[in-house]
Amino acid sequence: GNKHYPTTTATATATNTATEVLEQDLEMIWNFDPVKGNVVFTSALYGWGFAVPYLARSLFQSKLIPSIKPPILRQYLFGDFKYRKEDGKVLKWKQNDDQHTMFAQYGLEPLWDIITGVSKAQISLGQESTLFGTSNKYEKEQSHDDKNGDGQVEVSTKIKATTIGMADIVMDALQVGSTTSPTAMQSLKVPTTLQDMQHILDKSNASSEETILRALLRRHRPLSDAVLNAVCEICPSPVEASTKIRKHILSLQRPDDGKSMVDEDGMSEFVKIQNSVSQCLVTTVNNTMEPTVAHCCKFVSTDRIHVNDPELFSQLDNATSGGSDDNDGKPTNIILGIARVLCGTLCSKDVEYYCFGPKCKQSMEDHVPKCRIRLYVLMGSSYLKVDQVPAGHICAVYGLEEMQLKYVTLCSSRHGMPLRSVKLGLRPLVKVNVEAVSNSDTAALERGLAKLSLADSAVEVIATTKGERILACLGEIHLEQSILDLRNEYIGRDIELRISKPIVEFRESTTWFENELDDFEHFYNQESVPLRQTMIPPYCEEDGLQHAKNGRSRTIVSGRGMALHVRVLPLSAEVHTCLKNKTFHENCCEDLVRLGKALNIKASSPNDIFDTLLVMLASIDSHGNAFLESEGFQNGFCVK
Repeated sequence: GNKHYPTTTATATATNTATEVLEQDLEMIWNFDPVKGNVVFTSALYGWGFAVPYLARSLFQSKLIPSIKPPILRQYLFGDFKYRKEDGKVLKWKQNDDQHTMFAQYGLEPLWDIITGVSKAQISLGQESTLFGTSNKYEKEQSHDDKNGDGQVEVSTKIKATTIGMADIVMDALQVGSTTSPTAMQSLKVPTTLQDMQHILDKSNASSEETILRALLRRHRPLSDAVLNAVCEICPSPVEASTKIRKHILSLQRPDDGKSMVDEDGMSEFVKIQNSVSQCLVTTVNNTMEPTVAHCCKFVSTDRIHVNDPELFSQLDNATSGGSDDNDGKPTNIILGIARVLCGTLCSKDVEYYCFGPKCKQSMEDHVPKCRIRLYVLMGSSYLKVDQVPAGHICAVYGLEEMQLKYVTLCSSRHGMPLRSVKLGLRPLVKVNVEAVSNSDTAALERGLAKLSLADSAVEVIATTKGERILACLGEIHLEQSILDLRNEYIGRDIELRISKPIVEFRESTTWFENELDDFEHFYNQESVPLRQTMIPPYCEEDGLQHAKNGRSRTIVSGRGMALHVRVLPLSAEVHTCLKNKTFHENCCEDLVRLGKALNIKASSPNDIFDTLLVMLASIDSHGNAFLESEGFQNGFCVK
């Protein structure tokens, strides 16, 4: 009791000390105080939880402390105070007092008594308690209900409501400080009689100490109610979160970083979408004027039994089986995205949404994929299908798996943009090559790796030119768990895999110039190619563009009839603009000369080099990339 109260107080104080450097408004938001209700005391193992304001309300309504109203009682509950039952007075608690503080007496002691009572009941049956690892602490006794009609004692190894410890300790503790809502269903309320307790144990099929504690504590102080009440009363509304607290994070990227590649109509439409996101506007069912934007921040894998959508599974089974009766290849897990609706109303099936990836750049030439989705609300471990989800809510989305994107922003308008990305700074360290022993299982392995990469944002899957499938994880434990999930969940059937040893990357360091300016200029302008390790591909800025003779790859075409050489060089924005517009400008002369020298173009003047580049130009896009073909490749002289 009392020894846990100072620890809890010290934790809250230490947390609040870290927020003192914030501004006054933010400090008020991030200041944790159990009296305010923004601290919830919970146990995820047994499913109980409570906040001080609701505990004070429960004590007042149950007439355990009838003389103090809840707003005043909450001040005493988490403070150095004790309650004297004889006259109903609140006194100052001192460190050496024999009596507990009010928080220890009404907040922690009932929970401890319930756990102790269940342990005593287990020991009274002659079994060892797994809660404390003790036995024979209490003498084995039989209650009056353990005798049959002949007066003979029946030997029972299952805890009942009438077992010693349950009928006295647990039943009394359940009546102190219960935070269950008075309007809850009768089956969810705290038992008040032994018959009610036995009915709960039978209904939940509770036989072990852990299952009994979960069945009782979830009704005594339900964790779901405590968290939901704290979120609804303490956390800001979606509108306030979008406009004040998370206005920088909950905003869209500007098209092409503000460059003038989007027309005025497109930019005005984007500004309208951005304003809707910042204000978290909600549309009605019949109003289609307001745009809809939702951001899918992560993907999770869940078992089909948790998803209430028979229509979807019927379609998946028919597509997987292909009309056959073989059910072995049907996956038991599906991938769902967790999304937050930023504005508008997200709809199922009837509407196609544009899907913007994290690296999408707005341009009228870009192709933005569209898809139809199915929506689900999260109810504990279950997913319930719904038709619509308004702005400010979080939901699960099905139908984005084929996009192969870790983050997706859905928008009803073509002029939308993805949400601003947050760089976590985590990069995978351990890499292995994963391959199927049987070639017939390669397709199933690739689908499983794609699902694993979606469900775990820290996993990277890389396909090399040699046909290798590299699985990159944060560490050895992460790698082991990822391979386990790949085998059991994402592949869908038991196939034999071959895992390589960890792949080690070799890196080299270089010593910079002692006299940076003079030595670098001499190194940059020398005519002979320097013999340095920096010449190893990929191209290094330190060597200068005129010495870029690497940064290339050589691929042998199937049948070994020919080999294709591909070389990569950096292309300046000015040269790219000239090539795209097919117009020569004098401001890119220096870049043209350097590029011509790197490509071994015989012409020396910038104008002639530009004409040669136009002849070699095969394709050019809007992102600063161009594809050039050599003279021998164009006329076929290089193919013998």
